[in-house]
Amino acid sequence: MSTTLPRRRASKTPACPACRASHTRRLEPSQVVRHSRPRTTTRRVRQRFKCQSCRTTFRATTGTVYARLRASMEDFDRAIALATEGMSQAAVGRVLGRSPSTISRWIASAAKHAERFTEARVHDVPTREVQIDELRTSTILQATPTWVHTSVAVESRLWLGLRVGTRAFRHVKAHLNELQSRLDLAPGPLLIVSDGYAYTGKGLKAIFRSACVHVEVIKRFENGKIVRSNSRVVQGAPWRAKEILHKSLSSRVFNTSFVERLNLTIRRSIAALNRRTNALCRTPETLARRLELLRVYYNFVREHASLGRRVTPAMEAGLVKRRLTLRDVFMSRVPELPPTCGRSW
Repeated sequence: MSTTLPRRRASKTPACPACRASHTRRLEPSQVVRHSRPRTTTRRVRQRFKCQSCRTTFRATTGTVYARLRASMEDFDRAIALATEGMSQAAVGRVLGRSPSTISRWIASAAKHAERFTEARVHDVPTREVQIDELRTSTILQATPTWVHTSVAVESRLWLGLRVGTRAFRHVKAHLNELQSRLDLAPGPLLIVSDGYAYTGKGLKAIFRSACVHVEVIKRFENGKIVRSNSRVVQGAPWRAKEILHKSLSSRVFNTSFVERLNLTIRRSIAALNRRTNALCRTPETLARRLELLRVYYNFVREHASLGRRVTPAMEAGLVKRRLTLRDVFMSRVPELPPTCGRSW
């Protein structure tokens, strides 16, 4: 007499992506069971799971970057890590024995996920001091210079805003709109320090209004060296700016050194931004994808030495409790960006 054995439940099972995508109640792990172990075309065994609630079958990688990936996840993570540490796509392909087109496709897929991850995780950042700057570069198919607008939270070194474009007011405004969406403005006025670019002050008055105190740092150069640096308050009360500066644990004078250090890290981490490089990006959109990927790596994965402890900027800002790995980032299921969400280019 044959008996039907009960289906063995998995000890560690992922949540159902179909139920989570519909924003219904979160499923208990016991409601997801192992379903089958089919072989792929490359003769690899992939575990499939089944949700007892909606009867959907799925893999552990469904809804992540690794879905339908023909290579190993280790090779994918290694390629992204090398690309965010300053190697070009061709160099990464030579190291891993892959074609540059494959590396380019992996980077594009990872960058799309990284943008959604940042949108879901980086918000309500507590900070009282922000620095804004731009760096200049070029792309192959664009004759005019390309500018990368960046902003950083001084206390946590968290990379907040990113915009790739020109120095036109619409790009400056888009960058400041993203910056405002990342911050927690409830504690009080925010100190924002930037260079003397006129459109930055115009955008801050239109977007932040009385929620910030804007200080411009004007530098004078001779023979490529800074010989004089002056600061002036262009928005808000001067006494308020001095009060915020007095309470700061990182700055003693008005400066843009932290965002300039971020820009240096960006240049050294992306081969397309190196000076006299032969690995330029073809379009600003391609450069923006590389920067979105680097922003997640910088904020959540890479430890920051200037914080004094083995922590990442996201840990210092209270967004996460531990240092994430690329596997943690890419295995997370984050919602798709709405059509009205602003892009970084």
